[in-house]
Amino acid sequence: MFSSLDRIDLVATSPSGAKSLVQTDHRSAEEIEASPELSVLFAVARVINARQIVSDQPERDALVIYACSSAPPEFLIDALASVDARLSVIGGKENRALGGSDRSPEDIVNEAFVGLAQRVRRRVGLSDNAAALHALEAEICADPPEKEDDEVRYWTSIVELTALAIEVIRQQYPGRWVVSDKAVIPFGFEVDREGHSGIMFPANRAQRLVEDGASESMFHLVSSLDELIHRAGFDADGAVLPSFRSLREAKNNNLVYRDLGLRTDDDMQPVIAYGRDGENTFGLFS
Repeated sequence: MFSSLDRIDLVATSPSGAKSLVQTDHRSAEEIEASPELSVLFAVARVINARQIVSDQPERDALVIYACSSAPPEFLIDALASVDARLSVIGGKENRALGGSDRSPEDIVNEAFVGLAQRVRRRVGLSDNAAALHALEAEICADPPEKEDDEVRYWTSIVELTALAIEVIRQQYPGRWVVSDKAVIPFGFEVDREGHSGIMFPANRAQRLVEDGASESMFHLVSSLDELIHRAGFDADGAVLPSFRSLREAKNNNLVYRDLGLRTDDDMQPVIAYGRDGENTFGLFS
């Protein structure tokens, strides 16, 4: 499945014993062309995540091969080249190196997120980013996708929420996308101000909204920008306070936290995170 972002489709072994990580895409070139931004974001994420999944395993130096059922469009080849993937087309005798890209994966991802936000605005019939984000959240919460039942819609919803939320944020704060291992969609948005920067991971919030509903609105992320500025060192006002969080949330968001020693069978065990108390919101340190 072309949208399987959190797993490796296949670990292949050559006659010489060399390992390869294979991510498959069974769509036709026409189907890929029909959703160019999603195709790029999914492909880049799947290559980066494949390497991350095996980063502490013997396969950590394995080649990543993107296997297509037919020759993909040039924009997808360029995206794969930017992350040093190899390309295999069904019927071809071997996978091939793509020779690198003139653009960085960050530039390619940024272009794809901007284009995706435009596409979603057109679909919902709203030109304002914030209004479109409200409409998209309502659409998703009314009929939330289940990952096991509709993986494509599940990950598409997360990526679309992420794209629109960052366009809302860009209206106030400049920034850029960076590759990161802190989110299952492996990109963070680095907000710049007065020579300082802080990174947020909007895809993590988007995933929580899809799974837990409207209480995890992307607008909470937007409203926390002032606290992000505090964490980045722009402003030292506000008291530093503890906050109970799950270990999973602390790890996913790279929070500063203290283990309480309370063990459970999963990552929902409680820990104490720390943040700065602002006038309207509470900003956690990362």
